[in-house]
Amino acid sequence: DQKVRDSKKGGYGTISVQEVFEFSSNVGMSMIVDKYYKGKEKEFVEKLYGMHLNEKTGISIPGEAKPYIKYPGDDLWSGISLPQMSYGYELQMTPLQTLMFYNAVANGGKLVRPRLIRAIQNRGKTIKRFYPDIIDRQIASPSAIKKAHIMLQGVVENGTARNLANLNFKIAGKTGT
Repeated sequence: DQKVRDSKKGGYGTISVQEVFEFSSNVGMSMIVDKYYKGKEKEFVEKLYGMHLNEKTGISIPGEAKPYIKYPGDDLWSGISLPQMSYGYELQMTPLQTLMFYNAVANGGKLVRPRLIRAIQNRGKTIKRFYPDIIDRQIASPSAIKKAHIMLQGVVENGTARNLANLNFKIAGKTGT
């Protein structure tokens, strides 16, 4: 019985899935998640877990918070949890955790632990080298990752991040929640 609204006064009308993503349409995301996951809420959340979104990055900085993703049946789960989760509400992640996820999309699906240094050197000589720590070689199917690339590029080319567009190279991005 709750209404979902978009930030654009009057909403967007009928738009494609691509445009839902490009314009960060909360209404569109709610409709999509409702169509595919209503009655299958656990399946939706398990997919998020399968992409490691409920895990700390494991970066060697003390005090990293564990992400919080509601689970069906939790005390705070409600009838609006699923649609709100579809556009970023009712879950908590640090910016670094979010960045790690988008980095995996940029890496073709390979989830890599963030690292702050590549090597320790003394007077130009490498003393210790740090290699990427791969958490998951493929967080989603290659076709899903390719579709995500297209949608993220669309945000910059046609959507809410047009101010970032560059004629010399393609930029992918996401605005909104």
